[in-house]
Amino acid sequence: MKSSWKKLAVFFILPLFFNGCALFVLGAGAAGGYAISRDEIEGFSDKSADAVWSSALEVLTGQGAILLQDKQTGHLEAKVGGSEVKIEIFQVTPKSVRMRVQARKGYNLFPDMKLAQRIYTLLVNELKG
Repeated sequence: MKSSWKKLAVFFILPLFFNGCALFVLGAGAAGGYAISRDEIEGFSDKSADAVWSSALEVLTGQGAILLQDKQTGHLEAKVGGSEVKIEIFQVTPKSVRMRVQARKGYNLFPDMKLAQRIYTLLVNELKG
């Protein structure tokens, strides 16, 4: 019985105290699963940072206008429709690259999670080849 209460607290009650700061881990696949927070999607890939960079650049170029590309820091920004999309690529380990996708509508006030999910999915599919 105590075990059930602990699970209930961890999965339902505890996240209320973090007011959206907790990440929800979902799925698995080529990107090694992904996590969703209030305004971004984060996932990992076993592809090289160069491969992830090239794929992200191709996806964003096909979706909108590139505003910023800085391969040294791993930052890409693009205007897609009425939203600004940011992708961050970071080599975590020699065999793991972190990808973060964030999309915001209007004047960077409101998260556009549908667009962030779409861009992330396109990126993962591009990495699969």
